[in-house]
Amino acid sequence: MFSQGYIGVSNNTKLRWRDHHVRTGNAHLKRAIAKYSWDNLVKEVIVIADELYYLAVEFKLRSTDKIGWNIVAGGGMPPSTLGKKFIRTEAHRAQMSISKMGFKHTPEMQVRLNLNLTEGGKATRFVKGQVAHNKGVPILPHVMAAVMKANVGRIQPQEEIDKRAKSLLGHIVTQETRDKISIGNIGHKAPMAGKHFPKVICPHCNTEGGLTGMKSWHFDNCRNKGE
Repeated sequence: MFSQGYIGVSNNTKLRWRDHHVRTGNAHLKRAIAKYSWDNLVKEVIVIADELYYLAVEFKLRSTDKIGWNIVAGGGMPPSTLGKKFIRTEAHRAQMSISKMGFKHTPEMQVRLNLNLTEGGKATRFVKGQVAHNKGVPILPHVMAAVMKANVGRIQPQEEIDKRAKSLLGHIVTQETRDKISIGNIGHKAPMAGKHFPKVICPHCNTEGGLTGMKSWHFDNCRNKGE
């Protein structure tokens, strides 16, 4: 304990041990797991106490860097990634992909994952060709309010706008879909109804409409452009 092994602090030991087992960032501990296997390592809770006390214990056991499998000295809280954004290079992504090749979950973990993918016996993940179990169910008012509040003041990056426009380029809405939209909008009053907006005409198809909608579907994105 004083010169070997790994010492750490956590408010959830099961979760911390699982993270070390699945995706530890400690190179020393990772090599030890590969050498001795996870099941052969002895894992124990040394002390349960308040923050100041257990950090003091950790510092006494790991007073300097590189003791046992610890890389840095103890006595400090683990670094948090909350609110941080990490940009992975293509080389890093390729390395991560290679490291996961051939990896298989244990039967117990697979059962737990399958339970998380279902809700009341119905699939919660979208599968191509499968009708979602909540299709047609209206969004609850408090959920809609939370979504709207989260998006207030958000400025959509130009990259997202261009990506969406590119995905819609050349897309043709079928008459069946148009009819469904019309039926769904019966009795619905548009929030901007009665307000005046300038009209513009697309130079490629001569369609006239409001500026915002026309910019999305006409001008540079018009299906008749180049004809």
